[in-house]
Amino acid sequence: RDYKKAAELLTAVLAMTDAMPEALLYLGRARYELGEQGRSIDAFRRYLGAGGDPAAGYFFLGRSYLACARPAAAVACLRRSAQAAPDRAPTWALLGAALLKRKRTKAAVDCLEKAVNLAPQDKRIYRGYLNALYGRGVRLMARGDADMARQVLGFAIANGLDGAAIRLWKARALRELGRVEEAIADCEAALSIAPGDPSI
Repeated sequence: RDYKKAAELLTAVLAMTDAMPEALLYLGRARYELGEQGRSIDAFRRYLGAGGDPAAGYFFLGRSYLACARPAAAVACLRRSAQAAPDRAPTWALLGAALLKRKRTKAAVDCLEKAVNLAPQDKRIYRGYLNALYGRGVRLMARGDADMARQVLGFAIANGLDGAAIRLWKARALRELGRVEEAIADCEAALSIAPGDPSI
């Protein structure tokens, strides 16, 4: 966990030999933890150029791009990582997160669903899946599909992603469907969650 010292030692190793491409992978990871995203990207690119494991190299490169607010580049890298090793839940989860940043909610839900199936006990991944469903529900409402939005948002709420905002989105979907009493119930639930919010 001493990332600064690790980076110094790995840089020294790489100055002496090109025969250890793994050193580039660990150097990139140390640079990432130090917040040096540009330098981490450079190390991961060099690692891949040296014939390193594409699953690991593209995963960490994609993660660095995501940290640099470059979700399109992150998606491209994480797709390549997932192709190289399709059984790794963290890759699918991070790809889902990157797709959410690009507002591609359906693809994000699909990726996070794969991640959940690969790691059903991972609570962080499942939380990410529910967040993707929330985003998908909002997008469905924007497209005028109130019934599907109601179903998606209801599933997310029933499985632990409850809050005033998601309740109000579900209430809006119910109102669009003419189910006013149910919409009021969700508004009341939102008010109980955030009683000081005058907008509710």
